[in-house]
Order: sequence, then C-alpha cells, then structure tokens
Amino acid sequence: MARPSEIQRMLVPEEFTHLYHTSCYSLLSEDQRLKYNQLYGLRINEQFIQFEEVFIKGLMPRLKRHSTLKDNPRMLADIESVLRDEEQHSLMFAGFNQETRPDLYDQSRNPFTRLSTVEHSLLRILLATPGLLSGLLWLMLAMEELTTAISSELISHPRSGELNQAFIALHQRHLHDEQRHVGIDMKMILNLQEHIPAAVNKINAVLFRNGFRNILRPRRSTIHVIRQLVQEEPGLNHLAQNMIDEIRALDPHIAFPANLIKLDKLPVLHGLFNRYPDYRLTTSNIPAIN
Repeated sequence: MARPSEIQRMLVPEEFTHLYHTSCYSLLSEDQRLKYNQLYGLRINEQFIQFEEVFIKGLMPRLKRHSTLKDNPRMLADIESVLRDEEQHSLMFAGFNQETRPDLYDQSRNPFTRLSTVEHSLLRILLATPGLLSGLLWLMLAMEELTTAISSELISHPRSGELNQAFIALHQRHLHDEQRHVGIDMKMILNLQEHIPAAVNKINAVLFRNGFRNILRPRRSTIHVIRQLVQEEPGLNHLAQNMIDEIRALDPHIAFPANLIKLDKLPVLHGLFNRYPDYRLTTSNIPAIN
C-alpha cells in the first residue's frame, strides 16, 4: 500500500505525459497537474495489463502448438514461465490501480484502454490465421522490449526519487521479469525464422510493421485521460477541447513511448532488424494521435 506521504506524488516524470508538451499544460494548477499525471500513470499500467491479458495469453497457446516448438521441452518450459510471470504482472498492476483509485477501478480494470469490439474481432482473426505466427511473435517481442524500456526509464530517471515509490517498485519488478522474456522471445523468433518461406515472411513483416505502428499511436486512451481529468476538475471544461486538439497535433516523435524506438533503448529488436531487414520499422511515418 502506498504510504500516505506518497499520495500526493506524481507517478511518472512530467515529460512522459502528452499534455506536458502542449501550451495548455501551463494553465493547469499544481493540483490539476498532479491529478493528470496520476491518471496518466494508471493508464500506463492499464496498457501493460491489456498487452499481457489480451495479446500474450492469446498468442502463447499457439506458440506451444507450433511445429518447431512443441517438441522442445526447454522452450515449452520457458513459455509456461512467461505465462506465470504475466499473470502476476497483471495482478500487481491491477492491484495498484485498484488501491490508488478504487472509484475508477471498482467496475472495470481498464476504464482508459478498453478495446473496441472491432479491435477484439481483428485480434481473434489474426491469432486464428495460419501463417501469421511469426509476425505476431515479432509484435510480442517488440512490445515486451518496449515495456522494459518504459520501466527502465522510470526507474533510472534523475527525479525518480520524487515519484510515488510504490509505482517505481512495481515497475522494477516488471523490468526484472520482462528482460528475461525478451531473451525467450528472441530465441523463438530465431527458431521460427529458420523455417518460414520467403513469401510468408514478407507478409509477416508487413503485419509486424503496421501492427507496431498502430500500437505506438496513443489513440483513444490518451483522450480518455483528458476527459476523466475534466470530469474530476470541472473548472477545466473550457480548456477540454484545446487540450485534446493540442495533443492530437503533437509531433509523433514527441508522443511517448514512440520516442523510445531507438537502438540504445531497444537493442534486441534493432539487432533483429539488422538480421531481418524486412521487419525494420522507422519512426518517420508513425501516425499522429487520433
């Protein structure tokens, strides 16, 4: 449980948030900035839960049945260990959010990041389509390494000592496990890439590039945070549309976490890009927030 002295602490460095990079941010009071920051941090936890609950748990059973993995006891044991870790991660992130804002999380674990019916349907189709396992596995590795970069940036930030320490400890635990997961993901990718036909590989590369760009685009959840802030701070109602418009107009390279797609932040992914250039992604055409 967060100590009373930490209730009034921010969860993430201000520059991690989108509103910080807009002119509207200077018009917020200190209390309003704190509330926005905390909502934004809870949203990050939600995104981690969504990735682990919806994507990883949907993909792992397919990996266990894949012809190149199903007879490899060590790889199957690694997959099971990842599933156990992810279950614990989801519980700890959800527990923090529930404890921090029970009024928001009593009814839902993801008030900011709920997938639409169309998105759920599309994911089910992708997971059920033969031949797309490699592209989905690349997405899993990219997202797991990106979440390690996010947690690492939080922990190593010069002002991390000023943030909520329960939140920092949460991400320290997450970082330790996810670094191991990235290594497991890489081994599985190398295994699958040895057996994938060239034409199918190109299709998977397109799936990965388009899917990862879409994941990096903050989209609705960013706007949901603003709307929740205004709901809790009615005095900001006159600024609501300006805040949303300015966030949508942000340079995609500023919008966290797309600014972490760098060699030093994601070395495993970039190493795989060098080996399999069809999968290479640049931030030059990451779409803006909508």
